[in-house]
Parts: sequence; structure tokens; C-alpha cells
Amino acid sequence: MVYAAGAPVASLSESGFAVKLMSPHHEQALSVPGARPLRYAPDQPPRRHYVVLPDSVVDEDEALVRWLTAAADAAAAQQ
Repeated sequence: MVYAAGAPVASLSESGFAVKLMSPHHEQALSVPGARPLRYAPDQPPRRHYVVLPDSVVDEDEALVRWLTAAADAAAAQQ
């Protein structure tokens, strides 16, 4: 887990690297080719607000920082 402002904002699991995003960032992230809602198992519902980022984003520092910053900003705004 990655935390910002005392709240979880990202996770790394067998499902991939997922970031907790609020609107409009959530919808924007899902529009990235290869992105998908986070599910820990195929028979489970998607985790609310979490988007699994494709490797192409995770491997690109600037893109990854953009999504992590959006997640951290949202967590700070909820304080």
C-alpha cells in the first residue's frame, strides 16, 4: 500500500498496480489503453475508485507521478 495524508492511495497486488482516483481522474485513467477497474479475484466486484494502471504507465516515471499526484491530492482534500 501507498499512503498519502494518512489514507491509502495505491496498492500493488497480483492484480497489478492500482491507484485510488476520484472523478474526473478515475474516468480519465480508465480511458488509458490497458487500464481496468481493480478486482482482487475474477468473481469479486471491482474495488470502488481503484484503477489498475497498465505497465506502460507504471514504467513511465512522468505518467506514474501524474496519477499518484492526483490520488495524493484527492486524499489531502478529504482531510
